[in-house]
Amino acid sequence: MLTALVSTAAHADTLDFTISGTGISSSGVITVSTTGTPGVDRITGISGSYSNMLAGGFSGSITGLVSGSYSASSPTTIAAAPGTIDTFDNLFYSGGGAPACLGYGAGGLLDGCGLTFSVGADHVNLFGNGPGNYEVFDWTPSAVIDFNVPLHATFTPVPEPSVLDLTLIGVAIVGLMAMIRKRPSQRQSAAA
Repeated sequence: MLTALVSTAAHADTLDFTISGTGISSSGVITVSTTGTPGVDRITGISGSYSNMLAGGFSGSITGLVSGSYSASSPTTIAAAPGTIDTFDNLFYSGGGAPACLGYGAGGLLDGCGLTFSVGADHVNLFGNGPGNYEVFDWTPSAVIDFNVPLHATFTPVPEPSVLDLTLIGVAIVGLMAMIRKRPSQRQSAAA
């Protein structure tokens, strides 16, 4: 029974994430909701911190997800730094089956359109380029800081607190039952 509860806890609607690469690091939490298509989720929120220590880079708290279309076939396009655009769909492929997008490879947890989030007035697009390959494009309102910087990214499901609470309650009840069963046998031994 405990195994079933722990297995259920592995599927959650929030994911811890970390990003690391030369001069770039980030960590936080991504919130997802289902789309009705198995293995494809909408990224509905993001929080955490982002740091780019490369020349002209920026650092700070992640202030939100940039709203988009949630469509890999018709991604959102916004103006980025002067002369550039950012194209994204804010989709997460929990089964690792991201389609090719914008000429970037298929497979992985994010497609080549990826997700775009804000760090104050600055922006970051984190996207996939095939299984296990991630890149970042970040910019300020006046300049592109980095374009297609390879990095390592991990996404780990966060167990839902209600499932953890139920697991702890179940363990406590099993322990209490063991104590209750032990008491009558101790009384019989003392009476003899």
